[in-house]
Amino acid sequence: MRWLSTLSLPALSLAIVAAFPAGPALAQDAEPAVNLRPIDRATVRILSLRGLDVSRGEGRTTHVTRVAANPLSSHGSGVVIGPRLVLTARHVVWSANAWVVFAPNSNEPIAARPLYVDPDRDIAFLTLDSPLEEVVTGLEERRLTLSERVSVSGYPLDLRETIPAAASGEVSRVTRNGDLHLTMTVNPGHSGGPVIDAEGHLVGILSARGRMDRGVEGLAIAVPMRQILAARGRLPSTPPTFTQVDRDVAQVISVLADVEDRPLHEQSSSVALLIRRAVSWEQHDPDRDALAAALAWNTLLGLLEERRAA
Repeated sequence: MRWLSTLSLPALSLAIVAAFPAGPALAQDAEPAVNLRPIDRATVRILSLRGLDVSRGEGRTTHVTRVAANPLSSHGSGVVIGPRLVLTARHVVWSANAWVVFAPNSNEPIAARPLYVDPDRDIAFLTLDSPLEEVVTGLEERRLTLSERVSVSGYPLDLRETIPAAASGEVSRVTRNGDLHLTMTVNPGHSGGPVIDAEGHLVGILSARGRMDRGVEGLAIAVPMRQILAARGRLPSTPPTFTQVDRDVAQVISVLADVEDRPLHEQSSSVALLIRRAVSWEQHDPDRDALAAALAWNTLLGLLEERRAA
């Protein structure tokens, strides 16, 4: 997909500006229709990008075969444990090269980077470009009881859902390697989300679920606080810094991954601005440039469909 980075970003930007009218303003985040617990308000979406691919499909209005850029992305959940610090599962951020975080009830992308990834446990910490207000504090290990009620908060299945979803169950057992087995049903996207006791305390993070193809149902596996606190003690003292380019890339990834579920032709003004910024980046990287070119390419494909042009 690096061929996209060879496209003329200035020309693509001018084409977008000329072809599209200004899109409607973004809607303000509405008040959630359900009350959130304090820890839910600190539960975030994490979008991880591995790269780009291409996909072929039929245009919705022209029925012409189009070749579009396809972001190779996945998403999971995390919990904010410091103004700029997110706790999540290692596999949520593993093998990616760009990360974006979204606070609850918001589609505003926040650039993020791994601060520490545990080599042995399914634990990772992300540092954020900008601070978040809702933070879980007072982390400590707490002894759990068999059959104790617990719940998980996170963003399963659909990246575009902005309010976390809960799943509840019981503590089934603690395994010989210290993992928590929980009797509950969770789904892809819940990974990395907080496991919460009846009093609202963080007692772990979700790591995995039972595999139905192996006859395992209603089982969730969580990393306990003991392992999390040990990993937190290994965090580097100096977090990475972020630049305006990092913020631009986070915006590009968010739009390219269709986080807001809005047609690109309705986002023409912001897309054109992002492409113009990409043209002026002081240091150009092929992968980064390819992301901007992919966004411009897909936007122009949207124009062709909107204008019913072959």
